[in-house]
Amino acid sequence: MHKRDIEFLLIGSLVSFLAAAMVAYLLFRYFGLSSAADDVPKTTGDVALFILTSVIAAPALETMLLAWLFGALVKMKLGAMCAAATCVIAFSSAHAMREPYQMLVVLIPGGVFMLPFVQAGGRDIKRCALLSMGAHALHNSYAVVAFLVG
Repeated sequence: MHKRDIEFLLIGSLVSFLAAAMVAYLLFRYFGLSSAADDVPKTTGDVALFILTSVIAAPALETMLLAWLFGALVKMKLGAMCAAATCVIAFSSAHAMREPYQMLVVLIPGGVFMLPFVQAGGRDIKRCALLSMGAHALHNSYAVVAFLVG
């Protein structure tokens, strides 16, 4: 791993988390929208499952799907930027299934997670996916800590 990769993981995950937190705060402050109180894990097993799914499973699955979609769109000669924008919209829409306002919360993080793909322009998809997955996992770990702390 290169120094640039580590910088992207740390800075990208922090920027995406802070942007999502800011949008979530604004939605709560001005529109009263927030996550349901029943989302808070209540037992040790619930916390472990929450961490496992949020920090490991979700970033892995979502990144694999986005990498596949990005690769397919680039092969269709859509262009890296347009393919990434399509992936961000798909990523955001998937998060909006449960609570529609979540689409707004994950738009910026989705863009940050797609940066390695845009920069590589469709080359070295595996490396891009690992960088995106790492930034996504770190982003989610910050969110899990914030959620559990209160």
